[in-house]
Amino acid sequence: THTNMFSAGYAPIEQYLAQEKRSPATDVYGLAATLYALLTATIPIASILRQHQPMPEPREIQRSLSPAVNEAVLRGMAIHASDRPATVDQW
Repeated sequence: THTNMFSAGYAPIEQYLAQEKRSPATDVYGLAATLYALLTATIPIASILRQHQPMPEPREIQRSLSPAVNEAVLRGMAIHASDRPATVDQW
């Protein structure tokens, strides 16, 4: 089961919408958002706002990040759960 509580910047869009299904991809988003914050020292833009307010890529903030790490964070933070890795193992 999943809680209805969330932290802005770390919660995927499905946690903002009560009727949306949660899955392990929900947790992947939270982990990727945490990694984003750790790597950039910046709280990510809330997923609910990202359609109107673009989120800088981690590498735009921390230029020393490798392209692979940048891509992994972005994949894990895809807005739609279907675009994220389905499990942490896949991520």
